[in-house]
Amino acid sequence: MTMKLAIADGSIIKPTADDAKFTGVIGDDGKYSAKITGLTNGQAAVAGSYQAFFFDPETKEVLGDYFKLPAFTFEGGATPTNVTTESEADGEKVTADAPTGTGK
Repeated sequence: MTMKLAIADGSIIKPTADDAKFTGVIGDDGKYSAKITGLTNGQAAVAGSYQAFFFDPETKEVLGDYFKLPAFTFEGGATPTNVTTESEADGEKVTADAPTGTGK
């Protein structure tokens, strides 16, 4: 049987496959993943805003129980650090340290 991981709004009591806002399948690493998109950098989601569950994509039957996601803050993108500028004959050279992490 093929399963899909679904992410739905946390306020729905018993979401169905049709309630899934985001879905994902098993990856090469053997783990299921789905990505919540449409968030802005720094946006906070309170605990229970989203919930995860598995479903059968053919029958749309929910398999098992629901898991409310913990609180998180989306930290997408990367902010440059240690930015310096240096004037050169043909323009201003800007340098920055590479980010230590992106998106969480």
